[in-house]
Amino acid sequence: MRRIAAALVVGVALMFSAGSVWADLDDGAAAQAGDYTTGPLQIEEIRFFVQLFGPSGGEYEVSQDFDATVVPLVPDRVCYGWRIKVPLTSKLIRFREEFTIPTAPTTWSGESDEFATNTIIDERRTSVTNRFVTPDKGWVENVWCVLEGDPEGDYSMKVYFNDQFIKQFDFEVRRPPPNS
Repeated sequence: MRRIAAALVVGVALMFSAGSVWADLDDGAAAQAGDYTTGPLQIEEIRFFVQLFGPSGGEYEVSQDFDATVVPLVPDRVCYGWRIKVPLTSKLIRFREEFTIPTAPTTWSGESDEFATNTIIDERRTSVTNRFVTPDKGWVENVWCVLEGDPEGDYSMKVYFNDQFIKQFDFEVRRPPPNS
């Protein structure tokens, strides 16, 4: 499993964390900064998406971006994630994502990184990500890419903003049919 901070989702299939992430801020420091959004958030739009990447001039570019509940199990060519729009007045949001898969993958993003913003639990079946993010034109998003060794089956992502439950995304990751 590879995670991508989706502010840079356009362009390449193998991206690494980027964007405005303040993982080392605690609630007190964020509140003192005066930018931390408190209280219930109004959610303007929610979307789960899948991106297929195709070759273009020696690199990979997004060839399709669509809403779906089935993610093709095609390593290094498919990414998926969620986008949630909040009011433009929202400054700094603490998000938590609880991402559970059917069996342990070969690797999790950040699993061996002491500075990672995610923790791997539940016999390596769940990644819990905690980060502070600044919405980009009101959007907060998180993206993962399919890697060799990712399991086929039912996946689930629960998303919270400032401890407020926002949405549970349930979807399937399946091998495409032969000759597709």
